[in-house]
Amino acid sequence: MIFTMVAVYAASTYVRHKDPPAPLAERSTTSGEFEFKENDNALFKRVASLMRQVAALFTLHAVIIAADNVNKVRIEGLGAFPGFFDSADELAYAYFIRSAAGSFDTIADTAGNDIANLLVALNGLEGLWKKMRVPLTIKSVIIGLGVFKSMLS
Repeated sequence: MIFTMVAVYAASTYVRHKDPPAPLAERSTTSGEFEFKENDNALFKRVASLMRQVAALFTLHAVIIAADNVNKVRIEGLGAFPGFFDSADELAYAYFIRSAAGSFDTIADTAGNDIANLLVALNGLEGLWKKMRVPLTIKSVIIGLGVFKSMLS
């Protein structure tokens, strides 16, 4: 059952998603004249740098998980294959974080359209938070079932 849940999630999550019908910059109601101050731009740069570091760590973690799962599949067989979904999740998180970091850099590096660029960054973060809910729920259920099973024995 859990494998089915993971397979359905993976199939629905990792298909190529279509872009929104209109970019956020085009839907923005701002005049494009707002500009953040220099200290605000420095904050956006620092946040973007931290986000890239976290994305790099998610990517490294995904590679380590994948390598560990290759070994587990070699030893345990295909029953260990679902572990690769954790690696795919980590890569998806890294992608969304890097995308949002790029948008924060754009806010600091360009003049004009700061609000539209901020909305693009927030859209990337929204995608991240949406993607994180399902695997965290699945992992929580698996851990909860394990705890419940151990309490019964």
